[in-house]
Amino acid sequence: MHIDLPELVEATDNLVSLPEVVVRVNELADDPTSSISDFEAVIQQDAGLCAHLLKIVNSPFYGFPSSIETISRAITIIGTEDLRNLALATTAANALCRLDNPLIDIDTYWRHNLYCAIIARELAELSARRHPERLFVAGLLHDIGSLALYNSHPDVCRRIIEQSHAENRPLHEIEQRELGFTHGDVGAALMEKWRLPDRLAGIIRYHNHPTRAPEAIRTDACLIHIANSTANSIDRQSNHSQRIPPVDGEAWRITDISPEELSAILPSIHHKFMEMQGLLFPARRVA
Repeated sequence: MHIDLPELVEATDNLVSLPEVVVRVNELADDPTSSISDFEAVIQQDAGLCAHLLKIVNSPFYGFPSSIETISRAITIIGTEDLRNLALATTAANALCRLDNPLIDIDTYWRHNLYCAIIARELAELSARRHPERLFVAGLLHDIGSLALYNSHPDVCRRIIEQSHAENRPLHEIEQRELGFTHGDVGAALMEKWRLPDRLAGIIRYHNHPTRAPEAIRTDACLIHIANSTANSIDRQSNHSQRIPPVDGEAWRITDISPEELSAILPSIHHKFMEMQGLLFPARRVA
């Protein structure tokens, strides 16, 4: 089986690209000279995005005690980095819904990713990580490489899925053997193509083998790794492989989170999932 990774990324980019406003927000977030008014001016150019962001930050999911009526106020409360991440989550999820194909049910796909995102954010809060929305976005997009592969090469991917089932081995191991790269590599390459943060690309690249990640992103990669396995475990409906990938034992040590601490947050996950799916996917039935 041969798939050219750069060609795959280019083809996907031709089908789906992020809105210019999100590209500009990313640039501002990386510019230390940018101001809150710069962010507000850019986001207000897209009335739909502006309204959507305010709806999210005013939702019960965040539980802020008073109403947030302006983007500048939202930035004051959650910061430019987390607002950037919310803008990315809001636009990317809906843009990428276009990559539907007969190999997978797109709503089931997003159901898993949203569960992973919410669990990752809760784990980030539990471990007192800065910018928990970064983990939310990483969870939401961690399998974007699979979606790109399924959309462009469904027959090849069907054979890989069948081999994974027959050998009872993780998909990413079969992908590496048959293609020379994994869906994590595809996702990271897409993040780089879209000029998204290097940290996000790295987390996505290493989420299936997080202990190999560079030290600067290793803890975040481990959090997504744990969240991914947990999402497959608690929501079998969206686990298309019907295989629950085991958590790397080192991931518990690196994140300093215990399985017992994880179990304690699970009862609230479904309720938060129901809240967020209506905000991110109002026109789809991912619940």
